[in-house]
This record gives sequence, C-alpha cells and structure tokens, in this order.
Amino acid sequence: MFLGTDCSVENMAADGSSFSLVMPDNVLATFVELPPSLEDLKYSNIICGVIRGALMMINMTVQAEFVKDVLVGDETNEIKVTLEKITADEVGDVFKDE
Repeated sequence: MFLGTDCSVENMAADGSSFSLVMPDNVLATFVELPPSLEDLKYSNIICGVIRGALMMINMTVQAEFVKDVLVGDETNEIKVTLEKITADEVGDVFKDE
C-alpha cells in the first residue's frame, strides 16, 4: 500500500507457516539496472526488513527473503515469508504486581 503497488499472496503452506508475496511491479527498482558483476545483490532487500520489523511489532518472528527478482531476470518479484516463532507478551519486572 505504501509503495503504491499491488501484491498477491500465493504458495501458502498447509500449516500456515509460510507464504509468498508476489509483486508484478517493484517501484524501488523501476529505474535500476544491475551490472553483471552485481547479480547477487539484493537491491530491494529493504522491503524484507520492513516486513520483518512490522511483524516483530506484533510479536511474530519471521524470515523474509527475495526468491525472485525482476532485476536478475525473473518475470515477477517474489518474497517468501516464513514464520519462525510467535513470542508471548511479557510484562517486565518493573510492571509486575508484588
């Protein structure tokens, strides 16, 4: 929504622990062309960091990584998101009743 592009959820695991976000357009890479020496560079990896950070704020630890990228010749952009764990809300010692 904030990038102004559509995204679809695909390849949902049966147990709900992973899914893929497929973006036909990646606005961060619109005017970017990687030289052959930098094919392994994950240019738009900041999107994965935003996804991880947002889900961390709601107590979900995930792994997010680009598995397809238009910049390296793929037809679409695909980010795989895998749930590692859900952390419980914990109240610090300062806020516990004695």
